[in-house]
Amino acid sequence: MLRNTLRMTVSLMLLLSLAAGAEKYRAGRPDIGNEVVIAKGDIPTPTQYQPIIAVYMKTMGVQVAAIEAQLITLQHALNAGNWQAAQQAYIQAHYDYETIRAVVVVFGHADRVINPHASYFLEQERDPKFIGFHRVEYALFSTNDKSDALAATQALLHNVQDLKQRVAVETLPIAKLVQSADDGIELILETKLGGDENRYSRSDLADIAANLQGARGIVDGLAPFLSPEIVTSLNTQFDALDSVMANYRSAQGQYFRYEQLSRRDKHKLYAQLTQLAQTLSGLRAALKIDVYYKYRNEP
Repeated sequence: MLRNTLRMTVSLMLLLSLAAGAEKYRAGRPDIGNEVVIAKGDIPTPTQYQPIIAVYMKTMGVQVAAIEAQLITLQHALNAGNWQAAQQAYIQAHYDYETIRAVVVVFGHADRVINPHASYFLEQERDPKFIGFHRVEYALFSTNDKSDALAATQALLHNVQDLKQRVAVETLPIAKLVQSADDGIELILETKLGGDENRYSRSDLADIAANLQGARGIVDGLAPFLSPEIVTSLNTQFDALDSVMANYRSAQGQYFRYEQLSRRDKHKLYAQLTQLAQTLSGLRAALKIDVYYKYRNEP
């Protein structure tokens, strides 16, 4: 009898302890053990990297403002009946977005409302949840529907302006910025190299260039903290990719349609991008940026 009572008491104490631990976890309060506090949330950015984050957030703000400006230009072009100018404004706006897209993903659901594809939804282009850049693209390059293009652009502009406000007041940890350089290259490998990003405008080559620009911008900011060997290797790889992409850019700076990418250059880009992604994936280790962070429990 006494033994059973003791078992029940121990079990109850254990359950209460687990419940308290779970409550602390949900509330964001750290657990303490062995003089170490395990923090919940993002890894704090070490002091030496904080200026890089500040500069990047300003750059990001400039890019979001550029997207906003291009979307307003798009609206004006549509209202003036200049369809070609509206299409070009779309391509430029999406280019500006792709330079920062890998980082935008960090900002909650922003990318999901700004850049979803029709294939994400059961009813595809007919689905009312199909909004954002590609809804505008669909109206401009597929259905040629002015009223739909104007409505979709206005909705997109609203979400871009929301992102603009968030970028102005928020920040991001250094670990996620470093990861974003690699993620930008993965975006090319996963969709754009196969022509699957801009399915109606066929402007994936422009977006490949944008992702490369975005990744290189992050690397340039990190360069003072990297070894000369790593910096030289990365610059050589970026230069090789830029050399291939230059063959598909007009004298006016506009990129050709995806279909003009030769099979040989597509294979070359795939090999070079794969190598670059592998190099970028090692940056966090090279910079000694931890994935998990422990705080000492100081009195």
